[in-house]
Amino acid sequence: MKHLKSSGLICIFLIVFSAVSAASGAPRMQSAGRVPITAENISAGLAEIATFEHGGDEVFALAFSPDGQRIATGASDGRIRLWDTSGENLDPVLSWPAHDLEIYALAFAPDGLRLASTGWDGWLRVWELPTPGPWPVFKYLLGEPGYSLAYSPDGLWLALGTGYAANRLLLWPAQDIQFSTQVLRSHYDWVTEIVFSADSTALMSASADGSIREWTLDDTEPFRVLSGHAAPVSSALFSPDGSVIASSGLDGAIRLWDATSGQPLRVIKTGYVSQIAYSPDGSVIAAGARDGKVTFWSPLTGEELGTIQAHYPWVNGIAFSPDGTLLATTGEDGTAKLWGIPVPASTRADPVGGTEITSPSQSGNDAEIKAQMELDALKIHLHNTRSGDLTVWAGGTLGTYLDVKPTWPLFSALPDTALPGLGTEYAGFNLNEFERPTLVNFWASWCGPCVQEFPLLTEVAADPAQHAYDVVFVNSWDEKGPALEFLLNQPEGLNVAVDPEGALLNTLGSIAIPTSVLLDADHRVIAIHVGNYTSVQAALFERLAQNPDLYTTVKDVTAQPAPDHFVEIGSVDLAQAVRITSDERLRGALSGENWLTTYQFEGHAGDVVTVRLEALPVRMNTYSLEPYVILLTPDGRYLAESSDYLYEPFAQIQHITLPEDGLYGVIATRYMGAEGISQGEYSLRLTVQ
Repeated sequence: MKHLKSSGLICIFLIVFSAVSAASGAPRMQSAGRVPITAENISAGLAEIATFEHGGDEVFALAFSPDGQRIATGASDGRIRLWDTSGENLDPVLSWPAHDLEIYALAFAPDGLRLASTGWDGWLRVWELPTPGPWPVFKYLLGEPGYSLAYSPDGLWLALGTGYAANRLLLWPAQDIQFSTQVLRSHYDWVTEIVFSADSTALMSASADGSIREWTLDDTEPFRVLSGHAAPVSSALFSPDGSVIASSGLDGAIRLWDATSGQPLRVIKTGYVSQIAYSPDGSVIAAGARDGKVTFWSPLTGEELGTIQAHYPWVNGIAFSPDGTLLATTGEDGTAKLWGIPVPASTRADPVGGTEITSPSQSGNDAEIKAQMELDALKIHLHNTRSGDLTVWAGGTLGTYLDVKPTWPLFSALPDTALPGLGTEYAGFNLNEFERPTLVNFWASWCGPCVQEFPLLTEVAADPAQHAYDVVFVNSWDEKGPALEFLLNQPEGLNVAVDPEGALLNTLGSIAIPTSVLLDADHRVIAIHVGNYTSVQAALFERLAQNPDLYTTVKDVTAQPAPDHFVEIGSVDLAQAVRITSDERLRGALSGENWLTTYQFEGHAGDVVTVRLEALPVRMNTYSLEPYVILLTPDGRYLAESSDYLYEPFAQIQHITLPEDGLYGVIATRYMGAEGISQGEYSLRLTVQ
């Protein structure tokens, strides 16, 4: 996998590939009843064969075993899981705690007898297979997070790329890994991927510094640097025959290069790609993106071959099986999925493109879907109790400290309603014309949270075939001029109606915007969210719309006790933390994956410490980060935390007396940590008296 750092923000992307090239000679499994995924037959459509749930933990790392009979996944809980690729067993074959924090990369040795792992905790660990014990056969402390891994096809070398500080490329002799480590002078930013040449004599590395570098194994300087991406490179790999290099970047382009000369061959303009993978026959490049889609391209012609909705919202990882009959993907939704051809009769298909239409809730049995609904609801509840937002659904009222609960009863149909369109593109809102579940979003141009949530809603609205509900926007309590001006900067074709006096919102009994109301196909209200619509609400509402026979039987999650700590950070190595001194003001950023930063300072018994963490505004008086700060003792225990019950654009710990001399830690994070849904820039100040 890969993490990309750009403009002070750390963006995390997954890049994992099969550890075995086509030339490695490893045994391959040909699955009965499956055919390879190629440019010729991909139009038949890919079916979802299996979904592997990870208990809500985001799945970052992914690798196929050399025989194709297993996939290994690494998640935010630090566990490695092995899964059977037959699709007959949805439980992990093996699962064990491998790291203290997120696992970012996995790689099988070509003989399948070892599995290497690395992640945010800064360790490389190597495990014996098929039955790993409680301890790895080898471990190495990197001193910074590990982001990419690869075994050479001949099995003689193991390579690892790091980031955050030194951005190194490290090599070990895999047959005697205890022996020595070779460090190459690598990149100026995160090493996002490593791949060996088919003959194992050279390797290629990609980086957030925007470059791709090629190395021989006996030299510490690259023999060639490929430059062409205008932003961090998120993925790079050789074609199966070794003649072409394919790369993707945050500039929205897939670039193809001649592997012999390094000359550019083709540029495929696409979207924000997190990872690409070559089919073993070389006829297809699969590209995973942040909107949850996987798009298939012909590297020979640059033609788009098809698209599937794999995850929601992010695709973190993507890889073809060694025999090309399976595609594995992982996502932010906490799942790994297997896809294949032909499409079973039960799969709904797009009559034009022949690709599957799916959503997060289509997979799994009823109990699994309900459990995922309840997990999403718990996340929303904890967020709402802090932010003052509110969500009502079949499982009850999800948190709020404000009296804003809408009065319209759930499961009651709205009265027939018609509203004029805003502008000329949309004829108007007519409730009787809604033929499937619809999300009605009430907004205004002057409303900061409305502006903040608009991009997520427009992504859903722009591609209704890939979602279980349509989106209609109702401009309320606003003036026509500013509303139209705001829409000039939004995608075309949105369904926008106008209700200047908020009559429909008043009917619902809501007194605040933004408010988002989910209607089923019979125009009954099945959920209402008052406040900022985030990816967590979107995931829950998607499942509600897709499963009308299940959501009325879910349980109330609000009775669950609050956790001991509202942010679980795992183990922290304070020696590797960023140094901070008294009265120094530092700036940083937190995102969906990079949700904490660790600082350290030298403290003495009797010192009185105050820490203040402030969210920086994204616009005037509008904040996207819910800051949270933790003070750690020298042995890593929680000494103090900021308040958890009320959202303010700052978090602070005041007048804490230090109990002993030592190296103390300060954690700048967000409310709910890894489970949180806020992100943004911050300012941190430590005062020691």
